[in-house]
Amino acid sequence: MQAETGAPGPSAAAASVPVPDRARTAVFRRDADALAQLLPQLSWAACTDAFGKSVLHWAAARGWTDAVRQILDAGCPVDVRDSTNATALFFAAFNGHVEVATLLLDRGADILRRNVDGDTALHYASAMSRTLLVKALLAHPRVDQSRRELAMLSRNRQGDTPLHTAASFNSYQVAKVLLEAGASKEVTNAQGKVALEVAQDLARTMDKEPGPPEVLEVLGQRPRARSSRAAPAAAASNLPL
Repeated sequence: MQAETGAPGPSAAAASVPVPDRARTAVFRRDADALAQLLPQLSWAACTDAFGKSVLHWAAARGWTDAVRQILDAGCPVDVRDSTNATALFFAAFNGHVEVATLLLDRGADILRRNVDGDTALHYASAMSRTLLVKALLAHPRVDQSRRELAMLSRNRQGDTPLHTAASFNSYQVAKVLLEAGASKEVTNAQGKVALEVAQDLARTMDKEPGPPEVLEVLGQRPRARSSRAAPAAAASNLPL
């Protein structure tokens, strides 16, 4: 017989972990049974974990559509915010999870929500070159023409619209989609620069050998001769995910 030590067993230790943190672990493990047991225990008024995010944020980030649906059906607000004011739609946009983003929009997610930096989900998708995600956001039936235009005109704290963001990360395919949807090339940011000037700034920071960033041509600058080497992808350095 094992001696009593007074130390809590595994089940007691697990029970001492806050429910939101246990729910996060269930999502990371894709443990549907554990998640189903934990959801009724969550208070949606105080459902963020030690990282300041809800189980809906994590499920969206992981691209687990069934879990996102399950969490929403359990009563989680679709636009619940994390510690940076980002919603689950931001996480789906950043990671390129089109199916999850579509479900969130179906359930009423607001494409115009901003985080503490003034970014929207469309800014995130533009920075990460998530072309299909950008198309899904702009073409969703719940996003009418007025909200689509407002989303494309939305400025973050630097005054950048999603088109500026696409230009600064050389997300040239996203820039094409935005322009085709009606985004303006003439809008200036807080530095007084249009998207083309932001792309020109990017070109000055890149090595000359691969050639200028493709987004310059998309935004209207006359193309120059370029080598056969592909241009390097820009890194997303300041997005908090």
